[in-house]
Amino acid sequence: MMLYAGIWFLSASTLLFEVALLRVFSIALWYHFSFMVVSIAFLGYGASGSFLMLTEKLRERPLFLFASPVLFALSSPLSYIIANRIPFDPARLAWDINQILFIVLYYIVLSVPFIFSGMTLALALTLMAERAGRVYAADLVGAGSGPAIALLLFPVLGGEGVILASASGGFVSSLFILKWVQSRSPKGTEKKIGRPGISLIPVFGILCVLLVFITSPSFMDTRVSPYKDLPFALKFSGARLIETRWNSFSRVDLIESPAVRFAPGLSLTYLEALPGQRGVTVDGDGLNAITRSDPPEALRFLDYLPTALPYRLIGAGPEVFLPEVFLVDTRGGLSILEALYHGTSFIKGAETNPLVKELSNSSYSGFIYDRADIRTGEGRAILKGSGKRYDLINIGVSSQTAAQTGFIGLTEDYRFTVEAFIDYHDHLKEGGFLLITRYLLPPARGELKLVTTAVEALEAMGIEEPAKRLVIYRTLETFSILIKRGPFEEKEIELVKGFLAERRFDPVHYPAMPPEEANRFNRFPEPLYYNLVGAIMDRDLRGRIQKDYVFDISPSTDDRPFFHHFFKLKNIGPVVESVGGKWQILLEGGYLLPFVFIQALFASVLLVVLPLIKKTGGNGGGGGGEKGLSAGLRITPVLAYFFLLGMGFMFIEITLIQKFILFLEHPEFAFSAVVSVLLVSSGAGSFLSQRLGPERTIRLAVFTLVALLIPFTLLLSPVLNASLGLDPALKVLLTAVIVSPLGLVMGMPFPSAVRYLEALGGKSMVPWAWAVNGCASVLGSVLCFMAAMAVGFRGVLVCAAVLYLAALWAVNLAKKRARV
Repeated sequence: MMLYAGIWFLSASTLLFEVALLRVFSIALWYHFSFMVVSIAFLGYGASGSFLMLTEKLRERPLFLFASPVLFALSSPLSYIIANRIPFDPARLAWDINQILFIVLYYIVLSVPFIFSGMTLALALTLMAERAGRVYAADLVGAGSGPAIALLLFPVLGGEGVILASASGGFVSSLFILKWVQSRSPKGTEKKIGRPGISLIPVFGILCVLLVFITSPSFMDTRVSPYKDLPFALKFSGARLIETRWNSFSRVDLIESPAVRFAPGLSLTYLEALPGQRGVTVDGDGLNAITRSDPPEALRFLDYLPTALPYRLIGAGPEVFLPEVFLVDTRGGLSILEALYHGTSFIKGAETNPLVKELSNSSYSGFIYDRADIRTGEGRAILKGSGKRYDLINIGVSSQTAAQTGFIGLTEDYRFTVEAFIDYHDHLKEGGFLLITRYLLPPARGELKLVTTAVEALEAMGIEEPAKRLVIYRTLETFSILIKRGPFEEKEIELVKGFLAERRFDPVHYPAMPPEEANRFNRFPEPLYYNLVGAIMDRDLRGRIQKDYVFDISPSTDDRPFFHHFFKLKNIGPVVESVGGKWQILLEGGYLLPFVFIQALFASVLLVVLPLIKKTGGNGGGGGGEKGLSAGLRITPVLAYFFLLGMGFMFIEITLIQKFILFLEHPEFAFSAVVSVLLVSSGAGSFLSQRLGPERTIRLAVFTLVALLIPFTLLLSPVLNASLGLDPALKVLLTAVIVSPLGLVMGMPFPSAVRYLEALGGKSMVPWAWAVNGCASVLGSVLCFMAAMAVGFRGVLVCAAVLYLAALWAVNLAKKRARV
């Protein structure tokens, strides 16, 4: 039991450390660069197995099993401190070639804790191969507990505190493992292994961690890129940081700064000063504003925003009534203030971050959130749960920096999919409006993708002439699309034309719009948006423009929710040319994945081949080399089995996380819930596998998993979409019910194969198998996204089924070779 407890603590601490790194480096850098760094660092798991294969004598020393979690505990905060001092900044890649070197240093430094953690687990599996099911179960249950623990600790300890907590967990793990080592030590060594000084090491380490947490030294503070909104805004004279808060998935800062000026698309005809505003950032970026609600005359600017158009259309109706409005992503409350200014009293909506809502709801804003019914969560889910229809659904404008940042291309966005537009349309009253406004970001791509998605959604609902239900217009800095439930009437079109001309906004499309109306005020060299949107409206031309256009502007769907991914791999040259030869645009998403994959592949091949080189050449003589080569060739199908398992597991895990993001209303909640349920249930499966023969368990698990994936592929999305309106507790329960059966069978193949190796006399190969499986997990996490962008997440599940069947074939091949 002591060994299993030690493994539980170590695995939970390792996952806690990984989640903490993702959080703090999302703040320091940007999310997908932190994803890249941590993914490559996680190759440390693979490196641990290769290192054990190369150091056979180390595997024979029992105290090393105690030392490795101690080294994990020491290196985890130390690696963070060192990495935090490395002057790597993605924004500087454009002019500083040294940033490439700094990325490599990040990988090396951050991989060290994972190497020590992986060594402990690989060595435990090797020593206890006959009980691999129980050892692996402790590992999986501990790893599954890590994300759940992170949700509880982040609001209390913050990112830096969670890193220290993971170190404490490593020290606690070593105490349990030491007790186990002492209980198994041969006679004559108890005195050496059990001397008091050894057990005091982790106790002293815990006290040191506690001291660092209490004193909060400056070297633990996360260094934020100076090119993010928060440090930039604080550079201005008179700027100050008012408050910082953490929750389980973000850090939110409230500031005062002259840099805070948030009025997206404000008409150039408005010449007065804006009211006072405070800034709010999430993870150091995405600057939005909290606007003072007094004096009332200072709010006139709201009538000069492009988002004022639907209110004017609603107010011009034949009947006088108070419109019912639903607001998505209210952020600092500007859209709430706008709705109130235009006479709306029934306001519902959604804000994804509760801390933003709390900090925005103050006397400064006139307690703006108390004047509306704004729930915390994902807009689509809350909209479906409201059970109402609205006169206007308004999706708020993100900050300009967030729109310009080239690191969101891999981010899922379920607000802008075909299915999302159908949901919005279904919740409009007859004659109601859906308004979406985005920052204009040349070269044209996101704006066009928004139009193609809207048009495809309307056609999917059986609407034959979508062009008659759309009004599209732009300002100097924003692009707006207004969709009506029903065709626009002539008098409405006249109101649209009058509003746009009065505010000097440019129409891009309205029914029967003449070409001379385009590109009048905020001029481009040619009416680019009018021409491209007109081609999209034509069903015959739409397919051709999607195929030939330099960017990917095909509609997003819930199965391929990467709205911000615009790149076609074949168009690298034209893409760079379209922005004046600036290659930095390639960092915007899609091209980052192949870059990460190539690095991971290179490191993985090196880690897998190194033990083979030793086996083939490390025995000194030619005969020994031939014998090693023969053994290496016999082990190939076994290594292939573990590789395919790692790939298949990651394909399923990441797909489930992605599928549950919309359902559970936030990426971090989806990650924590799915990973916790999947790994804990996998741990249960691993434990149960110990009772069956290894070969029989492998066959049973693979065939059962493939049988389960068939209905999952077909029915998961419809079931989750139909359940979006459930209460949060019921959603978590449904998540557990759906994910647990998969996890139960996914936890069986790995430990069963370890026991199978032990039965075949290949116990010494367990660290090598661990290395291969770890490398495959990293490669699989990257390949999964690449495959999803190509064939969607349903296709990824099909690929996972093929990978598991291929793994079964590999183990059959290994059995045949073992008989030779």
